[in-house]
Amino acid sequence: LPIHPRLGRVIIEGKALGVLEQSAAAAALASERDPWGRVDGVSGDLLQRLDWIDSNSRTGADPRVLAMVRRVRDQLVRVGRRLDMDVRRGEGRVDTRVVDSLIAGFPDRVGLRRSQTGRSLLLSGGSGADLAPGVQCSDCFVAVVLTASGRGSVPWVRVTADVDPEHLAQTWSNESVFDFDKDAVVYRRVRRFGSLVLEQKPSHHAAPPEATSRALLDAATTKFSSVITVDDRVDLLLGRITFLLRVRPDVEAPVWLSDLSVLLPQWCEGRRSFAQLRKIDIASDLKSRLDWSVRSLLDELAPERMAVPSGASVQLEYPLGQPPVLAARIQQLFGMMQTPRLGGVPLTIHLLAPNGRPAQVTQDLQSFWENTYIDVRKDLRGRYPRHAWPEDPSKAIPENRPRRRR
Repeated sequence: LPIHPRLGRVIIEGKALGVLEQSAAAAALASERDPWGRVDGVSGDLLQRLDWIDSNSRTGADPRVLAMVRRVRDQLVRVGRRLDMDVRRGEGRVDTRVVDSLIAGFPDRVGLRRSQTGRSLLLSGGSGADLAPGVQCSDCFVAVVLTASGRGSVPWVRVTADVDPEHLAQTWSNESVFDFDKDAVVYRRVRRFGSLVLEQKPSHHAAPPEATSRALLDAATTKFSSVITVDDRVDLLLGRITFLLRVRPDVEAPVWLSDLSVLLPQWCEGRRSFAQLRKIDIASDLKSRLDWSVRSLLDELAPERMAVPSGASVQLEYPLGQPPVLAARIQQLFGMMQTPRLGGVPLTIHLLAPNGRPAQVTQDLQSFWENTYIDVRKDLRGRYPRHAWPEDPSKAIPENRPRRRR
């Protein structure tokens, strides 16, 4: 047909149902500018617009736009009359048959109100829309005229036609879908029209595991940061791996190192809720994915903890792109005269005062003890007299807690 496929579909259905002229007019209104688009408070009902197209009364229509709608309608009628096809003249009211023909060409414009009181709409094509100010519609409708809202958001629906949901003949099917109120996947029987759920009820059958995992994955992908817990243990492991790759570039980097979301499909397998995803021990899971040889290198060249002279085991930090950090109280490090190294990289030492704050940060412990310690000792000895402040830290006994002084 020498017309747009959508319009051609409306004309074929309209002629088959015996409402060619009315369907052509509805198609023209759906595809052209709205002649009454600049009139406030005008009816948003399709049937009223069909009556106005040829009315001699003053309806407030823009004459030039109305003339264009009439020309398109007449062209569509001529095309329809040339079609060699049987007319079955469907049963039911004329307006119902007109709406049926319109849906044939614009199935993605069938819509539902998201709530009975709000003005937000959901269309069967999956997009959203809002009712234009002053326009009313039923719970189920077909959007005939959509225009830009002027707010850079969803379009406005200015003209609608009522649709009986029962008239949208669709079969029942089972589906797994994520219920955000329950934060879990539910299995239900639904009757759909495109993206619209016309009716639903619980299914008495067992949900296919693959469909459940897929529904959970789709939902979790949009809320990854709130569902997958990346805690300090995870950050520490990722930092250790990154440092290991720096000192051993021959080690192959895990594919998930820079983007944990690539593991989400595997984490969703066998699960059905956000609560189950949140219970995953991510740090243990990631470590188990490393080869034994890589885990051995990790413990050797990027250990989680390091023993200090006092006997304590101190957790290291692995800031991105920087040397590892060892933070310990000065008294715990008496006797450690050289800076420890990992993979040939000297650690950054945070020498902490008794209050837990760094008194000095260095990568050269020997220089600290020989040149800076005397000033730090002078500053802190009076404030923390219960702690040891020996003149020669190389010979002092390291301690985790202040010893009782005699």
